[in-house]
Amino acid sequence: MYKKLTSNLKRIKNCKKIGSISKLNGHKKELFFNNKYGNNSIKLTYKPEADCKISKNNTILKELIHLNIIKNENQNLTSNKSGKNIQIVLGKIKELDVENKLELLENKKKFSQLLNIYFKKCESENPVNLLVYDTGKSHIFFNMDHVINYMVKFCIFRKLKSGRIKGDFIDNSYKGKRQYFTYEYRKSHKSHFIGFNGNKGKQFIYLIKDNLKYLEKNY
Repeated sequence: MYKKLTSNLKRIKNCKKIGSISKLNGHKKELFFNNKYGNNSIKLTYKPEADCKISKNNTILKELIHLNIIKNENQNLTSNKSGKNIQIVLGKIKELDVENKLELLENKKKFSQLLNIYFKKCESENPVNLLVYDTGKSHIFFNMDHVINYMVKFCIFRKLKSGRIKGDFIDNSYKGKRQYFTYEYRKSHKSHFIGFNGNKGKQFIYLIKDNLKYLEKNY
């Protein structure tokens, strides 16, 4: 008889399956975005850097400047997300190879540095200027720095018995706040996960829509 999977192992297995599907769909959406706002000759990147680049002659940049979301047309590099979950990083995070991970994340300066490295990709050749969320009917544009500053200022961390760390944000829910952010170490493939899973990614986008400047454009 086979060994019955624990609920945590089932969750990990499902995350892997969902991750593979999401990755494929994500690249299709990036290609669609490049065709609409960028350059058809731009190749999709698998590097830890910006996903797409908006052409400087595209009028969307003027709209973003007018709304004070970006300052100039050089801020045209994007990180493109979609679906119910948003993965910031899945892999080796050297900064979190420490005993007290909760203490590190609660340190606003260190949390900001972490998000800048892994969300904004500030150490790459093409750091991200804009977070773009694809709803399936529209694109929502946010300034990446604004998103990171919001997360650093308002995320309230707590550690579970499992070792996972959750991040709560104040919102208009019944309790006045709820969990959106997740950090965990996945022993199955010796990697760290930071992001918004459990269908919290889409909810986080609508949370920041209520609190940050944004531009939404229908397809």
